[in-house]
Amino acid sequence: MTDFQDKGKALEQKHRALASQDSILEPNINQVLSDFLTLGGRPMDVVSCLSESYVGLPTLCNTAGEWGKDLGINSQDLMRDVIKGMLLDRFDSAAVDTKFMGAETRPQWLDAMIQDPYWRKILYELSEKHQRCDLLNLAIQMIADAGYQGEIVKVATASTYIGVFNDVLKDSLERLIQEDDIGLDENLPDLVRVCCQHEQTYLYSQILLKRLADQPGGEAFRRISKALETNALTKGDDHMISTLRTYLWELPPALTSPITAILQNKHASPGDVIALYRQYTSPTPPSVRFLCDSQLLDILLKAIFVPKSGQAPKLEIQEKIIYLIAYAVTVLDTEPKNGEEIASICEKLKLLSVALTKKSSGATLSGAIGTILELMDTPIVSMALLYWTSWLLTETSWYETYYRSAVVPVPHQILEEIAYRHPLQRPFVFQVLQNNLTVEVKNLSPEIMMALRRTLLDRMIYLVQLGYVLPVLKYIKRISSSVDESLIVHTIKMILDMAEAPYSNEFIDLIVEIIEPIAESLDKAMEVKTVVWEFLNTALNREDPINPDTREIIISLQRRF
Repeated sequence: MTDFQDKGKALEQKHRALASQDSILEPNINQVLSDFLTLGGRPMDVVSCLSESYVGLPTLCNTAGEWGKDLGINSQDLMRDVIKGMLLDRFDSAAVDTKFMGAETRPQWLDAMIQDPYWRKILYELSEKHQRCDLLNLAIQMIADAGYQGEIVKVATASTYIGVFNDVLKDSLERLIQEDDIGLDENLPDLVRVCCQHEQTYLYSQILLKRLADQPGGEAFRRISKALETNALTKGDDHMISTLRTYLWELPPALTSPITAILQNKHASPGDVIALYRQYTSPTPPSVRFLCDSQLLDILLKAIFVPKSGQAPKLEIQEKIIYLIAYAVTVLDTEPKNGEEIASICEKLKLLSVALTKKSSGATLSGAIGTILELMDTPIVSMALLYWTSWLLTETSWYETYYRSAVVPVPHQILEEIAYRHPLQRPFVFQVLQNNLTVEVKNLSPEIMMALRRTLLDRMIYLVQLGYVLPVLKYIKRISSSVDESLIVHTIKMILDMAEAPYSNEFIDLIVEIIEPIAESLDKAMEVKTVVWEFLNTALNREDPINPDTREIIISLQRRF
């Protein structure tokens, strides 16, 4: 009786398989049909099930795809997006591991997915969501073995296996040390995120970076190490991080306490300043590299040039802080200390401090502008001025009191001058402009706020003119949906007016991504439309190939215009 029941259940299961939608198109249909007949199923039932269940969905999809092509719709992309959505919503990591990880050979479709950029991206998204899925972790390992470490650095699971992590770390470091400052700022966050995913990967990375930094020309690795430390501090466990810093970078005992205290408290107390000052004015001062810490110098500069109620250091402490800053930016361990150069920097920083606190007169800064322009050529003085300008614009009521839409504000002109004279400080100038663009100023009417934002965007356009192009465009793309369209239209027109062919592929991609959502507004402004049309035409007809997706968008925009 039991055998008869089991046979009946098996027959019913095969019958349901035959009756399922489009069963005749299933790859295992021959085996199902054979099993059904072997179990006693009737041939006529096979014919009925296969004919009645046939819908022809693949044929319908192909037909819809042909219609979509005639209407300008990319049916392949549409179908892939539907499949992607279903995968992300319905993926069951436990079921997938049970079905595929026990097999003797890995599924062939996984190799095909790894070779396709679109499906690799989906594997990355799935692995972020299902970090304990063995099949997805295998896929990440296979992607690393296939040479796509540059992509994996963006994936959290890159730190799960030491083999994958090693490949990603090696590939990323080789690329980062070849990058300029802009490229380093853009690509470093991905590596930092992977390295700081776990305590063990952070420790491993810092030890490796320390050894690399000790080699000739290893300063770039020191910067990467500092970026890892800064990110790790945001996640807590300051004690572990400061202890690791002390031992890895061999901080002398006399410097350990004051430097650690300043970095942890983000404040230079008089006692810590005096302790550092004594060490660096002694007959045998420690290595200057312990002072050349970006976070430490940031705190020391702000102690002097970013006024805070009740926290301004006494004059004696200010002079010691200024000396430490001057020492850090002038002294080299490989050369004798130049006392005159240190004294010169100290004098300039003191003059700037006096000019900004006593001679400025609000809107015009008339009492200080001559001194400011004269001192600005020195990079550390310019950086101090940048800190002060940022504080003035974002933490005081300067805009409410002095902003007039008819003229370019003097602080904005100072930012432009800093960007012009010091290319390495352009990222800092850009950050100040971004911070200002998002500020809501009380007591300014909507019209004045619009004028202020346009003024700030004009300063960003000036950065583009100086060659700081891609970071600005990426930022414009990011904010384009959250600011008034007229501001984006104005910005694009100004940038395209100054841009000259040949354009880089990344420049073309970014401009197209920005203008596609605002095509309707561009179409209404004849002057802007003409400039955009010329750009699109030049990009489309260039000799070097452009991104296929970008090419399709350009053709679509040209039809629209």
